[in-house]
Amino acid sequence: MTYFISSLGIKSLKLISTETAQPLYFLIMAPFVKLLGGNAFGLRLISVIFGILSIAVFYILIAKYHSFKLAFYSGILLTLSPFHIWYSQEARCYTLFLTLTLSMIYFFLQSLYTQDKKSLYLFSFFSILNLYTHYYSIIVLLVIYLYILLFHHKEKNKYIKIGLVIVLAFIPYFFAATIHHMHLHPWQFSLLNWQNLKNLILEFSPFAPLTKSPSLKYLNWVIGFLVIYGIICGFKKMRFLPFFTIGYISIVFIITTVTPLYHHRFMIAILPFYYLFLVIAVFNLGKSFSTIFYSCVIILSMFSLIHYESWNKKPDWRSVAHYLQDSRNREDKIFIQPPWEKISLEYYIPHVEKRLLKLRDIYNKKYKEFLLVVEYNYKNPVRTFEILKQVRNLRYSILDIRDFERIWLVKMKLTGGSYEFKRTK
Repeated sequence: MTYFISSLGIKSLKLISTETAQPLYFLIMAPFVKLLGGNAFGLRLISVIFGILSIAVFYILIAKYHSFKLAFYSGILLTLSPFHIWYSQEARCYTLFLTLTLSMIYFFLQSLYTQDKKSLYLFSFFSILNLYTHYYSIIVLLVIYLYILLFHHKEKNKYIKIGLVIVLAFIPYFFAATIHHMHLHPWQFSLLNWQNLKNLILEFSPFAPLTKSPSLKYLNWVIGFLVIYGIICGFKKMRFLPFFTIGYISIVFIITTVTPLYHHRFMIAILPFYYLFLVIAVFNLGKSFSTIFYSCVIILSMFSLIHYESWNKKPDWRSVAHYLQDSRNREDKIFIQPPWEKISLEYYIPHVEKRLLKLRDIYNKKYKEFLLVVEYNYKNPVRTFEILKQVRNLRYSILDIRDFERIWLVKMKLTGGSYEFKRTK
């Protein structure tokens, strides 16, 4: 999807309204796609660069407003974070969103405590860039302005003025962002309920890839409680960062009670502070304890990276494409669910468009036999079959199922009788 949109350059603005990101990332990607092509290295390079930059900005932020020691230790944990590593090689906007969010916070605090106009202008600049990167940046701004109203209301006039500048700069894309929200599919997202919040704590953990081990799963909960303790301790010395973390989660929680707009990857904005509060908590428990505990965390974090590949596998479109190309009948028609995943298939199989079926081709029984490709996160195959069955009393037989790491590849035949079910690897 990223390759397809970025390769269009400025024309991509017409398509981004149906994507889960704003246009800045794709516009930054466009020259890299033209220069390096559509290979995986070129597509992931930008995310790697911004992943490294986010660590640097986080270190500078904590060193400036707390201590070099705290910045160093929490920076190491962020560097080893499986969650951060994962999205630093994902061809998406998340590390750019994180870097811009940390830059916003840095220059906001700089302008607040030093009355520096240059920092105020830079705060507005990075805020505008972030609004054009991800719509969750609106939540970042809401938390910042809520903090001003509650704790620095005497400064509110200058921030209201700069806020108007930010709003005016975003108006050109406001209507596209509104259309974007209308095009979001509810199944893509969920509510930030207590279960998802508990899952988020586990996913942020330095030992996330080791959660299959019961003992380490309990250790993840210990880490979670330490983070909460660190937030409480943090309020004494650095009021804004604990406020920002709690405020961000609270606003997401409130918004998602109205509409499902939560996804765990959108919470990357608070990931660095998770590790910051963990380090604060450990340091507050005594020097000897903190040395032993921190050493164990580092060792286990490095060990967890060994299991990183098996932790959160991506859909294996390459294997599906190779299977389709190597199959005996190269004229097999293909029906993909969800339909936009044809872009993933086109990346590996040029001109596959000619072999793809539309839903109406299935409904009018134009084709008696076809290959059904279903991505796990969309709908499981059985559910898809039942939907097909309900349309005009459509019946089918499942000739073969192959499992390609989160993708079902199914050979289907429309029949007038019952169906068979066979599964092979």
